[in-house]
Amino acid sequence: SELYAWALTLSPVEALELVERAGLQLIERLGSPEWIEAEGQINHVLGGLQCLSCVVVFSIYAVQNGPIRARRGLMDASGLPYEEVVARPEWRLFSLVMGPVYALTDPKLVLLAAMFGAAYLGINHSPLWFSVHLLDIVNKSADLQNVLRAVTENGRSIAMTALFGAIIIYLFAVVGFAVERDIFVLGNFPDEDLPMCTNLFNCFLNALNEGLRSGDIGSFMDPPVPGDHRGFAFRFVYQLSFWAIVITVLLNVIFGIIIDTFAELRASHQATKANMENNCFICGLDRFTLDSKGPGFEEHVAEDHNLWTYIFLMCYLRSKDPTMLNGWEQYVLRLMRDEDASFFPSQNALRLAGSGGGGGEDSGGGG
Repeated sequence: SELYAWALTLSPVEALELVERAGLQLIERLGSPEWIEAEGQINHVLGGLQCLSCVVVFSIYAVQNGPIRARRGLMDASGLPYEEVVARPEWRLFSLVMGPVYALTDPKLVLLAAMFGAAYLGINHSPLWFSVHLLDIVNKSADLQNVLRAVTENGRSIAMTALFGAIIIYLFAVVGFAVERDIFVLGNFPDEDLPMCTNLFNCFLNALNEGLRSGDIGSFMDPPVPGDHRGFAFRFVYQLSFWAIVITVLLNVIFGIIIDTFAELRASHQATKANMENNCFICGLDRFTLDSKGPGFEEHVAEDHNLWTYIFLMCYLRSKDPTMLNGWEQYVLRLMRDEDASFFPSQNALRLAGSGGGGGEDSGGGG
């Protein structure tokens, strides 16, 4: 309370002077050898914890997802069920070699390995390497992942459009180099202007850099001399055509591809979310039908067609001794191995059928 009362007696000027002195003392302490040594020790401790966490996350993810990815890769490569791939001698060596490759080439595992490398370099080389871990926010945010997918989903179209734009800029550089190479200069007042088109490659790089960044290739061209009608006409056509073709058309085509892809991803996400919230995953019946003719949508997906019950059934059949399977279990397991989901009750439910609704005889199994 005494400190609070003393602070109230300070004038604004005294308060500012006090804050300024405190800031200067803090800066002096941060620059002292003791603090620098302590900062290095703190970086080593935190960096060691970061390396340990990277190893733990890498190991957990590899154990959980590695076998699944290896199995899927072997099945895709062979076109056979996994049990047959392991059992056949001609595929056994392939599975032993390529299984770990499929498991360890998971993009997320590569990212985790890169994070560990950044942490190691942060400890042994420079603490600036720790800034790489800020990129992990992309792994935590679904919105940022959609933004990246908007750029990479149609990466081929964007890359080909960018390549075509580079070719167009190269042609502009060829025309400028062949016709008026001396007018491409960059102002360097009070020193002499810097020539920007001494050779064709230099002219292309400067047109690519200055032309795209400023949006005007005339930003590094000398203005025409009064009375030079030929020079004025060349600059007018050259600069206007560059702005119309490269800046207005090609760049907007690339931006349009990215924006359209992002809109498609958002629409797909919304459609998937609406389907999950309003349709039963097992039978496919919609919320309106189940609310009006059945027990209600929420009760149906929680009790009648609970998703986790079906997952338990599939895991149970895969893990059960084949000699202990009864008739219907053998039938369902055979359909599962053939990737046939006809045992699911498509557009049908027992309580819905009991009230006069549901599908016909060929609508799949009961549920």
